[in-house]
Amino acid sequence: MLQHIAMRVLLLLGHIPHYFQIALVTAVYASVRRWWAQRQQRLLSEASKDWPTMRGRVVAVQALRDGTEEHKGKWSGLLTYSYILDEVEIGEYRQLFGSEAEADEWVRGLREKTVMVAVDPADKRRSIWVAEEAEAARKAAVNTLLEAETVELRWWVEAMRMVTLAVAGVGAMLSAMIEVREVYGHATATSAWATGGLSTGALICSGIAGYVFAKRFPGSRMGDIGKRFRDPVINLLLKGLGIVEGSLFFGLWWRFGEGNRLMDGLASNAIFSGLWGGLFVAAGVALWVAGRRLPVQHDLAPDRREQSWN
Repeated sequence: MLQHIAMRVLLLLGHIPHYFQIALVTAVYASVRRWWAQRQQRLLSEASKDWPTMRGRVVAVQALRDGTEEHKGKWSGLLTYSYILDEVEIGEYRQLFGSEAEADEWVRGLREKTVMVAVDPADKRRSIWVAEEAEAARKAAVNTLLEAETVELRWWVEAMRMVTLAVAGVGAMLSAMIEVREVYGHATATSAWATGGLSTGALICSGIAGYVFAKRFPGSRMGDIGKRFRDPVINLLLKGLGIVEGSLFFGLWWRFGEGNRLMDGLASNAIFSGLWGGLFVAAGVALWVAGRRLPVQHDLAPDRREQSWN
């Protein structure tokens, strides 16, 4: 069974144009590298939960343009701290940011501060900044910057935001209905005006969302939503959308991926319905974010207290 599925997947991959194959391999490679790096960091954070903790002093903190291959062109903050056991030990912590302004705000918030450090009892030269406090510092920097950049919307812009948000929600549901029916082989009467209406509506909603977002956060970009608004509801919505769209596209690919039928009939309708639905959802998320007030967290408040080495 598994061998049959593997052979079918390889067969379907062969029908994809070469530039799509290259893009797919590149995306998979980047995802695996990112997952591995996050896994290593997560394992270190989990292991450090049982380590003794102590207060360390910030020696230096600076914002740097990241030169690594994975994060080339992005900005990161580099924190150097010291702690004293038998002698003075030095540790470092690096935090990735979406912009130079975020990194600079993070730097300003940590100058002349102390940090909670977890130290490996087996190797006192090995340490890590406690994850809860590190995340609190990141949120404080991002939210402080957002608060400074946030502008109150005029009444007519707020009214336009609410109406467009409702339209985006309806458009996303209609697109999803069409996509699901087409994937399962149930032909939908998608006349030219209906298809044109979905595409036009998605583009108009996206344009309005970009305008409202720019008015609300003049120093931000719509592309920063996933990086700068780490809200649990938004993350859940975007992850859920990715899983659903990925599942539907795989089902579509499986049913219609042989020969030249990939872009024919039902498959073509389903693919474009998914595209318009994605635009509606993206616009809806941006409009929803533009209507929220994000709390600013100024204090570093870790859940762990300093533990004695004695």
